[in-house]
Amino acid sequence: MKRSGHHAFIQWLASGLDSAKHINNAVDGWEERKWQCPRHSGGEISYFGGAQKKTKNLIISIEDFDIEDWGRFGFERFDTYRNAKSVTSIVFVRDFLNWTASCMKRRESQEGRDVYEALSSPYINDRKEQKSSRIELWARQVQEFNSQKRIPNSVAVSYARWLRSKEYRGTLGIRLGIQPSESSLSEVARFGGGSSFDGVSHDGSAGSMDVLNRYQRFLEDAEFQELLKKNSGNIELSKRYLLGD
Repeated sequence: MKRSGHHAFIQWLASGLDSAKHINNAVDGWEERKWQCPRHSGGEISYFGGAQKKTKNLIISIEDFDIEDWGRFGFERFDTYRNAKSVTSIVFVRDFLNWTASCMKRRESQEGRDVYEALSSPYINDRKEQKSSRIELWARQVQEFNSQKRIPNSVAVSYARWLRSKEYRGTLGIRLGIQPSESSLSEVARFGGGSSFDGVSHDGSAGSMDVLNRYQRFLEDAEFQELLKKNSGNIELSKRYLLGD
C-alpha cells in the first residue's frame, strides 16, 4: 500500500544486490502481460549500485495492490516472470494504526491527498479501475500475509518487525539469499516525498524517526478516533500478524 514504508525496504533489498533496476508502481502494460512504468501516479525507473540497463536484477513494486489482481491478470504468465532465473514475490504490510496515520497526514496537503480520501471509500486506482476502499485492500493484503494462498512461494514481510529487529532482517536476508547493508536503514527513501511526517529531513539518520508510534499524534483527532472505532477488527489483525515478536 502507499504510505507503507515499502520504499525503505526496497532500498535495503537493493543494498544486498550488486546492482538493480527498480520499476516503481508498475501498473501499466498488464493487458499485454508486462510490467511497465506508468505515465502517471508515481511511475519512475531508478537504478541501484550504479547499474543501468545491463543489470541482471529487477525490482518491481506495485502500490495499493489488489491481491485478486494476481490471478485475474495471470502475473505468472508474464514474460518477465517466466523468463527470470528466479522470482521472489514479497507481500509487504505496515501495521494498521501507523499506516492509517500516515495516510491521514496527507489530508493536510493536496499532493498525495488521494491516500487519505480513499481510505474508507471506493476509488479509481492508478490503473483507472474502480476499487473498494484502500482499507479493504489493506485487509486483503493482511489475509494474504497470513494465508499465502493466492501468491505462490511469497515472502510475507511486516514493516514494523523488519524495522525494529536486526534478527528479523537477518532471517529475511537468508531467505532472500542476500546480505543487505544495515547502513541503508539510515537513508530516507525519497519516493512520495519521503516520510509523511518528516519528509526527507532525517536522511542519514532515519533511525531517529519514531515511525512505529506515528499514530499517537492522531489519538485526539475526532476523525481518526471514528476510523479506529469502525476498524477494531483490522486493528486486531494488525496486532496478531504484524506486530508479534
